[in-house]
Amino acid sequence: RDQDQSYFLYALGQEQLCRALFPLGDRSKGEVREIARRLGLPVAEKPASQDICFLPDRDYRSLIIERCPQCVQPGEIVDTAGRVLGRHAGTPAYTVGQRRGLGIAAGVPLYVLRVDPTHNRVIVGRREQTFCRQMWVEKLHWMAEMGLPRVHCLVKTRHRGAETTAEVRPNWSNRTAHIRFLRPHPISAPGQAAVFYDGEMVLGGGVITDYA
Repeated sequence: RDQDQSYFLYALGQEQLCRALFPLGDRSKGEVREIARRLGLPVAEKPASQDICFLPDRDYRSLIIERCPQCVQPGEIVDTAGRVLGRHAGTPAYTVGQRRGLGIAAGVPLYVLRVDPTHNRVIVGRREQTFCRQMWVEKLHWMAEMGLPRVHCLVKTRHRGAETTAEVRPNWSNRTAHIRFLRPHPISAPGQAAVFYDGEMVLGGGVITDYA
């Protein structure tokens, strides 16, 4: 499922999906490249895009600085106890799980655990703290049968990320859900999608609001 795009399509309804066509859906990327070579298409050898493919230099931070300069203000880098470990040049330069570029000499590797734009802080911790047991989502969208009090399924929170078995408890009245992982799962930034799978079938998903 390395090149599978279903992670990004979870929010589509049946009205959209019944009209959707996927002409390359049953072919691998290698097969598509070979067809492109036979046709003499210049994109046949083009490297695969990573991260944000529509930015020429793939640097979303520069885009944020350009569009929202007031969002980029220096602040503190702190640990989970609130101790100041260093300074940052603006929270948009950091993302959950990041290790490189922190500019902190702590003696042990540190990772970004949370980005707090409200208080203009970046919270860091050790690697073992980059995993969670619970997650909460909003804007819940369900493709399968609705009304179940709990669902056991696989949960993915990054396009190329690992899937973890979990119990999902939907709240159908306000379109939120509580996810309880059966083993520690890598944390993901609020705003990312958590997508639910039954094997290769997408059950639905939601937008991450918090984790613990």
